[in-house]
Amino acid sequence: VEKENGQQVFKVKQAGESLTFTFDGLAQTETYLVVNTLSVDGVGKTFWPTITSYGMIPAAEKDAKEEGRASDAAAKETAASRVTDANKKLDKQLVYIQPRGQNFSDWHNFAVNMGYDEAPRGAITFTFDQAGTWRVKDFAVVCMTPQSLREQVPRLLQTQLKQVDMHKNPISFATGKITGEIASPGEQILTFNLPYAEGWKLKIDGKKTDLFHVNVMFMGALLQEGAHQIELTYMTPGLYPGMLISIFALVLMILCRCLRMRTGAKDQRCFRNSGTF
Repeated sequence: VEKENGQQVFKVKQAGESLTFTFDGLAQTETYLVVNTLSVDGVGKTFWPTITSYGMIPAAEKDAKEEGRASDAAAKETAASRVTDANKKLDKQLVYIQPRGQNFSDWHNFAVNMGYDEAPRGAITFTFDQAGTWRVKDFAVVCMTPQSLREQVPRLLQTQLKQVDMHKNPISFATGKITGEIASPGEQILTFNLPYAEGWKLKIDGKKTDLFHVNVMFMGALLQEGAHQIELTYMTPGLYPGMLISIFALVLMILCRCLRMRTGAKDQRCFRNSGTF
């Protein structure tokens, strides 16, 4: 592992190499592996690394390790015991697409849900599926209790967008504009259930407001106390410059065609007026 521009660099020589993260998980929780700012330099266009979670080591081994009674060899054996098939819980695959890939989405941050378990998890293995240079800013393991989520959802649902108008096209049912109203009891983060993309623009009460990443991949904005009018619009990045370039190229092509036709007509007249004696 190397450090480069604030990122961890993993030079993977062959498929199947892996990283193992050991931790003391929590019981009755959902466990997530968060991957921040992933990029890959490799031959393929799509990468499918496998993430595997494992159960906690037996309590006796854990206590021995914490109290320092286990030797280095025993500690290594304990760590290895966390990633055996006996305590294997779940396999999942993360999908990362290179910029040159057809379905490139510019997603580099991922939160992989490794499922709910009554017993705590003890390790997560990240297995590289292809050789290449893998760069990650950092990894994090997050344990979330459903109970805390159930307690927070009703409170959060009290503040939500109302009078929502999707402005759908009657033929294609597509939309590039969403409007609505919201009343905030205080300063909050307004979260949209839309993947973050550069083409989205937000106006709150007619004033342009910055959008930022929330919940790993979605869009959000800072919302002040009070009632607000929300307007969210989408425009494909580079669409207008692309249209102008296309129009300019079309006009230039027509002018060149006209000039060529005019020059050809002159040459033809000159040929007719010339004679051989």
